[in-house]
Amino acid sequence: FSQLLSVADATGNPAAATTYSDSIISTDGRTLDRIVYLSRYDGDNADTDNNGFTGTDDYLLWIKVEIKGTGQILESLSSAY
Repeated sequence: FSQLLSVADATGNPAAATTYSDSIISTDGRTLDRIVYLSRYDGDNADTDNNGFTGTDDYLLWIKVEIKGTGQILESLSSAY
């Protein structure tokens, strides 16, 4: 988890792809780009700005993985606890 937080901090922008992004070959031979986004997240909205990417909480991580050019997207929150 701490390594993922480090990558999120190094990326610094939830809209920027991380180094975990890569290309994969599908079963039909197409090359697909798998784009991975990581960011710390403001789960409690303590700063009251309704923006999940400011005033972030310690040990709460937003993760998004998408297959570029398709409708396949997964978003999740993860906690170290």
